[in-house]
Amino acid sequence: MSTDPIKHVIVLMLENNSFDHILGSLAQIKKIDGVQPNLPHTNNYCNKIYPQTADNSPAVSPDPKHDLKDALVQIEKDETGNEMGGFVKNYVESYKGKIQSAQFGQVMNYYALNSLPVLHQLASQFAVCDHWFSSMPGPTWPNRLFAMSGTSLGRGQLCHQALWILIFTFMIKLPYLTALTRRN
Repeated sequence: MSTDPIKHVIVLMLENNSFDHILGSLAQIKKIDGVQPNLPHTNNYCNKIYPQTADNSPAVSPDPKHDLKDALVQIEKDETGNEMGGFVKNYVESYKGKIQSAQFGQVMNYYALNSLPVLHQLASQFAVCDHWFSSMPGPTWPNRLFAMSGTSLGRGQLCHQALWILIFTFMIKLPYLTALTRRN
């Protein structure tokens, strides 16, 4: 019998949300690198400062872009040198003429403590990887492939979703089928 105290590992991958957006408020009760309400991270865009703000809106609308080219802008420094300073810039420039100036900062919002009861309870009771970053700055499917198989087969952009599902399914099931074959 194994003496390893770890019995299960569960990987929860959420779609297109930053750590700070979903779990950043846990920094108030747990030692993690999240949002400090009295000293929030900011983005400076066109000489205006946009701080992280607690907001329980169900979604940012329109949805922030998350393709490779957009993510590269989002993680660059802003006008004042802040790391990860391009979120507001990318959001505004992606929706130029389609959003009002009052919406510019919504991309910096995060969920207040306990406003996502199930996720916040799970995260407060179990290990949370606050310094885990996606394998590539970009879209969902290449990052899922990286997380589950260690590669995206060189793909950095989204292609037809059915093809990704086929590739993903094959890459996940192949090691499992191989292990079953070796046991028998």
